[in-house]
Amino acid sequence: MSTEHITDDDLDLYSLARLPEPACAVVEEHLLVCMDCQERLTGWDEYARAMRSACRQPEGHSAGTRKNHEEPGRVTHWD
Repeated sequence: MSTEHITDDDLDLYSLARLPEPACAVVEEHLLVCMDCQERLTGWDEYARAMRSACRQPEGHSAGTRKNHEEPGRVTHWD
């Protein structure tokens, strides 16, 4: 196991569940022992949650005006 911290790019991809194996396993192993990277991951997770929330409630649109014609949770069409 490397003593180097996880890169911002890898933390970002891991937070978004887009980091491919085997890199994911390396990140998870490091996160078990590194409080600094755990805290950084928490920051990425909070940022991602805030962005998803902001996308759900754009300024000037009420919650009832969205219609999703493809997949749940993904805004693809505005009426």
